[in-house]
Amino acid sequence: MNTIHLDSYQTNQSDIISNLNVHYQIFGEESAKPPILVIHALTGNSNVVGENGWGKEIIGANKSIDTNQYQVIAINIPGNDYAQNEDILNYQNLLRPIFHMKLD
Repeated sequence: MNTIHLDSYQTNQSDIISNLNVHYQIFGEESAKPPILVIHALTGNSNVVGENGWGKEIIGANKSIDTNQYQVIAINIPGNDYAQNEDILNYQNLLRPIFHMKLD
């Protein structure tokens, strides 16, 4: 599990959340281009491939989203049960997409 730390995050309702950690996983070859960002339901998680992956039918080696050709990035939506942000009690305030994050 990888983490991006955001010092400050503004919600749809203009609330400010300090010190937000966004956890994500990367699947596929690092050199594979272009990367694909997989978005899931709020009750989902970043585990999209493998035996227990919720996207295992279409994401993986030699599947529709081929991890041999593409790098797949999946995040845990901050505030859901998988997000590891215990201090966020109302994830509905966090629904602004986080597409502008830089993955290093």
